[in-house]
Amino acid sequence: MASTSDVPSDKRLLETTKTEQSRLLKVPNEIIGLIASVCDPDDLKNLRLTSKFMCRIASPAFGRKAFSRRRFIFTRKSMQGLLNITAQPVFGPCLRVITFGTCRLRDYDYGEDEAIDSSLQYDIHMDDVSQASFQVKELEHKAFVQKGGHIEMLTLALKNLQACSNHGVILGAHDDSLRYVVKRRAYGFDDAYGKFIPTKFNGVETLDAIFAASGHSQYPIQAIKLFVSQKHLFALLETSEDLLQIFHDETNGPALNPDMDFRPLSSSIIRMDD
Repeated sequence: MASTSDVPSDKRLLETTKTEQSRLLKVPNEIIGLIASVCDPDDLKNLRLTSKFMCRIASPAFGRKAFSRRRFIFTRKSMQGLLNITAQPVFGPCLRVITFGTCRLRDYDYGEDEAIDSSLQYDIHMDDVSQASFQVKELEHKAFVQKGGHIEMLTLALKNLQACSNHGVILGAHDDSLRYVVKRRAYGFDDAYGKFIPTKFNGVETLDAIFAASGHSQYPIQAIKLFVSQKHLFALLETSEDLLQIFHDETNGPALNPDMDFRPLSSSIIRMDD
């Protein structure tokens, strides 16, 4: 059993910490950056909190691992998160792919079978409190989109990307859920939907917002990434005028990548002609 004398005092711990920090400062920044580049994102997050020096060294690697591919939904909180990332001088340049949800909450209607799934989505005997909560969330999301708040905030985010010289981000859309199962939640998903699951497909609205914001900000769209089911993919190709314009341009001919993958929930990319 260790004696009391074996336990280091606060003073000894402080001296040891200072010695270790001084040794670390002698290591070239390139080496520390290389070490940071192979750390897990969670470890990098903790590493950034150790000191201002380590925060500065580890932040680029953390940005590349944590912010290269991000998902968002068209709610104020989620879009504010996107704005914050794009405005950050270290993390903004790290973004490579940004996708937005295609699904919305269905209108609450006891007479609409598709709106209710008693075992998986909504309890048909939903209590008054839950029903009120559902309706508040639904109205809040609708109001934000109807006023064009999502397009306005996305436009600002794209301008932020231009300001940090990040002109190559691929924009796109993703299915929020598949058969009432949410596999990968976008930022702000839990806050927006709580225990409810968005299942009403509205991918055309998602793509329309992306193209509108691109036009307002003059941000070049080099490719569209679609992480959607096969059914939704064909629905988008049939109903989205902007996507059809990309698919067949009378001047340049077909612009759809012939190797486009149509497998369910696969990652499909539609590229523009150079």
